[in-house]
Amino acid sequence: MPRRFPAGIVAEMSKLVPAGIAAALLALSASAFASPRHQAPAVTLDGNNAAFTCRVLRDTHPVRFAQAFGSYHRCVVRRVRAMRRHRPLTFTLHNLNLNTSGAVTAVDPDPACRQSTTGCTLSIAGTVSGLLGGTYSTTWTALWSQADPNGAYGFCAVATGTVSLTLPPLGTLVQSTAGRLCEIGATGPNVGHTLRRARYTVESWNPGTRGALRKAAGAGSVSFVQKPGPSSALGGPVSGALAFSAFTLSF
Repeated sequence: MPRRFPAGIVAEMSKLVPAGIAAALLALSASAFASPRHQAPAVTLDGNNAAFTCRVLRDTHPVRFAQAFGSYHRCVVRRVRAMRRHRPLTFTLHNLNLNTSGAVTAVDPDPACRQSTTGCTLSIAGTVSGLLGGTYSTTWTALWSQADPNGAYGFCAVATGTVSLTLPPLGTLVQSTAGRLCEIGATGPNVGHTLRRARYTVESWNPGTRGALRKAAGAGSVSFVQKPGPSSALGGPVSGALAFSAFTLSF
């Protein structure tokens, strides 16, 4: 029988972790916090993600989990690959927030792109941390020729983007999104930018999506703050978040 925590203990847990992660954890059965004797060593990113996923699958679908994987240890060792055919095992994380940290890896080589109808491109890559961990990359195209004032002597523009999220060993999820990219402060040759809550729907048919994430579903948003680089946006540090209002995984 899944282990149940008293309400007071669950309330204390929510004080010890960031709000977004606490909400995601509380959306699961409290027994996802398995006792140490059930946990296999997880010294790699693959191991951490696999251990978390196996614990949740075991605690939400104990009978079907046993039929598919045999044991928790085998699930982790096999990186969440079932040993035999089984009925789908599904769970949903609510209010899942993943922190992102990276840098600008490419900027538009055309200096006249701000006047172009095709816009300017900006690429970012880095790491993801939180309840699940991995890497991400994203490319944005901002239509500065259609920009409007940001209220601080700079501009904001509509931007379309693609976000690629890799969570080993679960796979890679590619999402298309759109939002509003704003200069931070006054415009200039090397200024920072911010993007707030560009929304997306998880669509498994996007090219590049693979692994177990081909069966993922949900919705969320992406946000980031990009600071200036040494002489241009290139190399500028970027911090942000991928926020899922709901994120469903099926195995």
